[in-house]
Amino acid sequence: MSVSYLITLYNKEEFIAGVLDAVLHEQMETGGEIIIYDDVSTDRSPQIVNERIKEHPAQAGAVRVIRGEKNRGVGFATNYLIDAATQPYTRLVDADDVLIRGSTAHMLRHMQANNLDFIYGTTTEVGNEPPWLDHQPFDNCTPLENPVREILRHTVAGASPSLFVSAVLKKAAPVPEWIRRTQDFLLTLRVANGGARIGGIKDIVSIGPSNRTVNNMSASLAAMFGEMSRDVAHDGLALPLDDLRYACGRYAARAAKYFRRRGRSRLTSTEKAALWRWRHFSLLASRQACIARLNRVADFFERDREVLVTGPSGPQTASRRRLPRRWAMFRLTDALAARMPAPRQKKGVLILRMFGIGDALLFRAVLEKYAEALNVPLSDITILGATGWQAVADLFFRDVKTILIDERRFGRNFAYRLRVMLDLRRRGFKTAVCSMRLRYPYVTESLMLAGGAEEMIVAQPHPNEKFDAMFAHYVPRMTRVIALPEAGKPRDANGAPLPLMHEIAHQLAFLSALAGRKIQLPGLPRLPVLSGPAPLVRESERYAVLNIGASYGPKRWPLANFFDIARRLAGQGHAVVFLGGPAEMDLKDEIAAFIIAQKQSGARFIQSVNELDFAAAARLIAGAALVVSSDSGFGHLAVLLGRPATLIVGGGHFGYFMPYPAALTPPGVRFLHHPMPCYHCNWGCTMMPPGGATFPCMDGVTVEQVWQAIGSMDKAA
Repeated sequence: MSVSYLITLYNKEEFIAGVLDAVLHEQMETGGEIIIYDDVSTDRSPQIVNERIKEHPAQAGAVRVIRGEKNRGVGFATNYLIDAATQPYTRLVDADDVLIRGSTAHMLRHMQANNLDFIYGTTTEVGNEPPWLDHQPFDNCTPLENPVREILRHTVAGASPSLFVSAVLKKAAPVPEWIRRTQDFLLTLRVANGGARIGGIKDIVSIGPSNRTVNNMSASLAAMFGEMSRDVAHDGLALPLDDLRYACGRYAARAAKYFRRRGRSRLTSTEKAALWRWRHFSLLASRQACIARLNRVADFFERDREVLVTGPSGPQTASRRRLPRRWAMFRLTDALAARMPAPRQKKGVLILRMFGIGDALLFRAVLEKYAEALNVPLSDITILGATGWQAVADLFFRDVKTILIDERRFGRNFAYRLRVMLDLRRRGFKTAVCSMRLRYPYVTESLMLAGGAEEMIVAQPHPNEKFDAMFAHYVPRMTRVIALPEAGKPRDANGAPLPLMHEIAHQLAFLSALAGRKIQLPGLPRLPVLSGPAPLVRESERYAVLNIGASYGPKRWPLANFFDIARRLAGQGHAVVFLGGPAEMDLKDEIAAFIIAQKQSGARFIQSVNELDFAAAARLIAGAALVVSSDSGFGHLAVLLGRPATLIVGGGHFGYFMPYPAALTPPGVRFLHHPMPCYHCNWGCTMMPPGGATFPCMDGVTVEQVWQAIGSMDKAA
């Protein structure tokens, strides 16, 4: 039953820790060996591998790490590992795919029961795991009747979801060393063409990284499709002619679809016609013609990948990237709005600020500095924001005019979009400003153009493949673009993650560049004092607020940890309020059960899940003796209202919103985080364990750390 687990490794520091932990668990269950080929990584991957092996001394003897002398590519590494494998079964593991625990043993049982040479399961992305993952309903294996055709049609198997009989896999090797991505596809095709018995199961057996972690998804797809076409052409002489003809038509159709969906064709009319012929008349082609056509399809993909990666005139040329499907609607509404009459005399300043409550609160902290930098009174400023922070506007933006729009509807509904644009144009602003780094150009820049302001000033946006083509269209139409030094994914000398530029610091740097002089804050401003009593609690009662919510589920600190903190606070004489919103309704019954179980202690616990509006929740936080919260809008509210607060911070945007810079952190506030090498992932978590409910960077903050922070916070306050 022993298995060789083969891992090709090159610069995967964000993923390798979780991948190796899962493989070590599989090896413990099945026996065998783990062989890792490090293709001369230049990041911390080798150090992380060594650290993980030291943490599992009982299995250290089963792990071999081989470091190449120079970077040779995944083709060479795969051939080396297959040749080095000594066990009867082999599982190839991508260094960014986490194996489901128990999946290897499960596949082995099916292989032996059905006398198979090769079996494959299914894979999913991080964040898309189905709720039944831990108790999968599938337990059947389907042998393939025509495996070569199935592999060409569906690309049925990748590396990590597959398990081979080692002798069969060794016959299929070696793969060409020029291969970069599709070695698993070519090996699978060769195994099938060699007459091996192949079966598939529906069970999810591995979890790959989210597409959000791929810097240039279009370039990645072009490279993959191009290599697959090249692979089939490379083995074309060995494949049955019918299957080769099918592949020729299949990949021509795939190329036509790819280029059609790219929004702007990269093919000449002759090339388009050729793809149409190859797609519809492949059954008449000879073997040599099919091989030549597959190589031409590969050339199309590789040429487009070069444009995407290097651009026609330099790296990452955004104008060559894909435009969205609603691009025609965006351009039409832009054109209609631009032709509508506007006031001749412009006046006032429009500041665009979208997104959620936390972002709105951080913007409110520096709002007066916008007036200072623009040399206008606050009464001349109008804020254009999103309906998501309507409640914040009612409480904290009373001294300025606000226009709130439904951002999602604005991007989808033609009539609503045009109505908003025309209303903005009739107001006749003299200046429009947007300092947001993360933004949707079809909202912010489009609205600025529609408003027809004399001056349109924006911050240089963060690179984002999804929107780069739109930014390339809109940003040059602005009158001024302020570029600030961005940290990207900063690391210290040891490779540990450093915080990004905080949003308040970014806004101050933007305003300083705008005004031509230093704009700074003496300290963190406080929000206006809220009038009215705190709801739910008794007058003069000393209470703590535990905000259990976050913008979405995996960002929440575990509820069991909040219960532990609640018991300790109650022991110190605090009443404890569990605060949550509509997204926390799934936790309401569990909180109610906890409160009932604690009745005999005499402590006072209060549940408030989706029961208070924002104003009431703000008054509750404003009167709290202390607040414990995950990274959320209520966490920002506690800090800006001057309350003692302990805040648990994840790594998705580490430093962008939390933690605050030291100069702006009040003495009674503590930010806690669990350092991990995968920080700055934009919440496209690759380290989430199968079936996990909380991101590891959040789950890694312990109850003891929070309790110690509460103690030090009380002393400082």
